[in-house]
Amino acid sequence: SFSAYYCRPCNFWDDEGVKKKVFHCDKCGICRVGGLENYFHCDACGSCYPREIRDSHTCVENAMRRNCPVCLQDLFQSTTQVTILSCGHTIHQDCL
Repeated sequence: SFSAYYCRPCNFWDDEGVKKKVFHCDKCGICRVGGLENYFHCDACGSCYPREIRDSHTCVENAMRRNCPVCLQDLFQSTTQVTILSCGHTIHQDCL
């Protein structure tokens, strides 16, 4: 085997994938870090979010498929921490 984690849909290999708990979300169409057991996919928001906010988050359609309102960088594929505000909008943690 070439690596500890391989995702066929993404053609993504990661030597530390098991350690980082990488998982593929079919609805997002990408691999994420942190363990499937810790996330849920919100169809209204169009992205995966931490399970602890499942019953309390405010849905904003495609909230993660926008650019950060401060730095204007893509949020959906960002490798930087994204924060979900109480209004449901999203922003890079470093841009707050």
